[in-house]
Amino acid sequence: MADSVLLNSVALNGTYDSLPLDVDSNILSTLIISGLTVTKSSDRAVWLSGNLTYTITVDNQADEDYATPTLTDTIDITQVALVENSVMVGGVVTAYTYDDLTGLLTVVLPTIETGETLEVTFQVEMV
Repeated sequence: MADSVLLNSVALNGTYDSLPLDVDSNILSTLIISGLTVTKSSDRAVWLSGNLTYTITVDNQADEDYATPTLTDTIDITQVALVENSVMVGGVVTAYTYDDLTGLLTVVLPTIETGETLEVTFQVEMV
């Protein structure tokens, strides 16, 4: 899956101070990366009791390694709280930072090599 570059610019033509005027923009370059996806799911569609587990899956089928990404997720603190020490990366409990005033969860992930999939899970509880 080759990465590619999208080049784009814009041209305007009109009248300025009663004179015809053509103006061209700069050329914008945007890198298109194919094959790098992230999905989030939960272990239930209807939650009645117990803890809810979220799973975030990062799948790198791109041409290059995804070097040391940082995951951030904002948890709705009006409804749930993060279950302490429930954050796991690749099935292993991992270090994280969590701000219980804003609900911001931050996890530094290892490099995800080409062809590799990495799962991050964490649990929340009702407040």
